[in-house]
Amino acid sequence: MGKKFDYRGLPEEQQAKLRGLCSSIHSAGCRNTAGAAEMGNAFNEAKIGLDHGQFTSWCYSEAGYEIRQVQNMMNLANFAGKEPDILLVPMSAGFLLAAPSAPKLVVEKVLKVAREGGRVRVTWVKQLLKPEREKEPAPERSTASEAAKIAKLIAGVLHPGEAVSLRQLLEAADASLIQRFVSDLQENLRAALPGAVSSDNSAHRPSIGY
Repeated sequence: MGKKFDYRGLPEEQQAKLRGLCSSIHSAGCRNTAGAAEMGNAFNEAKIGLDHGQFTSWCYSEAGYEIRQVQNMMNLANFAGKEPDILLVPMSAGFLLAAPSAPKLVVEKVLKVAREGGRVRVTWVKQLLKPEREKEPAPERSTASEAAKIAKLIAGVLHPGEAVSLRQLLEAADASLIQRFVSDLQENLRAALPGAVSSDNSAHRPSIGY
């Protein structure tokens, strides 16, 4: 942990308080959410009367924690003071939810699950907190991709004349005709699949025209 913290220059009362808080921090241990919150309270208390440089040095040399870890615990302690249910979630998830940048709606969603006895996974919380641009594609996009593949497959098995006829039909069609086309396609597929015993596509391919 490097050299010891220099207590010289601090009032004796403050020195005694800091040493006592250091002992409390080591006793609590950062093993679970409640323990981390307890440590955060101690760090909040220790910060009083120290400038930023002194506090950072004390956290590292006396308590054994980097300032970023300490800030997570302090945020958690502050949040737990207002919303104790944060202690129901895993410690890593608690750090994420207690961060000032965590959206309120996400926090409430996770805490609702925790209150109802549901299991809160850290990976789920991380996914909820991702910016929209980083989230996994919505199911609709996957469906659209599948539709594009099928459209390409259909176009690939049509004869040139059939492909031209279908293209012209779709270009001129309104919504009702498109719906009718989809319905007829579904009916033809249902009729063709049970009796499809040949691998020759042309044997089951209806002629398309208008």
